[in-house]
Amino acid sequence: MITLTPSQTPPPVPPILPGGNLPPTPPVQPNACAPLPPFTSNFKVGDDHPSVKLLQVYLNANGYLVSTSGAGSSGQETTYFGNKTAAAVSSFQESYPADILIPNNLTKATGNFGVSTRAKLNALLSSDSRCYTAASTPPLLPPTPPSSLGTITKWLILGTDDAEVKTLQKLLNANGYTVSATGLGSTGNETTYFGTLTASALKKFQCAILSVCSGSPASTGYGATGPKTRAAVGVGM
Repeated sequence: MITLTPSQTPPPVPPILPGGNLPPTPPVQPNACAPLPPFTSNFKVGDDHPSVKLLQVYLNANGYLVSTSGAGSSGQETTYFGNKTAAAVSSFQESYPADILIPNNLTKATGNFGVSTRAKLNALLSSDSRCYTAASTPPLLPPTPPSSLGTITKWLILGTDDAEVKTLQKLLNANGYTVSATGLGSTGNETTYFGTLTASALKKFQCAILSVCSGSPASTGYGATGPKTRAAVGVGM
């Protein structure tokens, strides 16, 4: 008689159910949790994006509650960036003034998830070993490709008359930072002149996307297409 060692012992045969069927194979359970990936997009009130849900997950898990119940609360995060999400982001910003507020000459939080806020949160995530629920982490969308409307390559400020001003106006109008609702500067009627309406629309973009909401072209680049603004236009929009 041949004796099998434990390593040679064949696996047990599953019992046969009535009718000759094998019992069903237990489903494979997905991982209960997963780390959050870094954020690659900026957000403001009114945006709807899968990554907003990830942002709400992070905020709720770290004490910056979006909501205590219902939509936006822990386990019920949404893809919509509303006023409650902005309030939670403001609380986060106020926790790190040296990294977010002071470099942008801000005295209070904006609630916009812009470059500085995103950079700080990503820096915290890089050393975050917390386990976040997989159910709350939908896949990120790929980064937005550069706009086909053109790019900005130079400083444009109030009073400038240049072909790139027309490109800037097109980019602003196409992404909700309206230069004018009608007439010169409106969609389809963009011009090469950088007037007060263009400056106003650009400042709204800078505040929402770059968290630069005050200052001047010389001090913070506010109201002009400096290097950071040029890098964000067409991609950050």
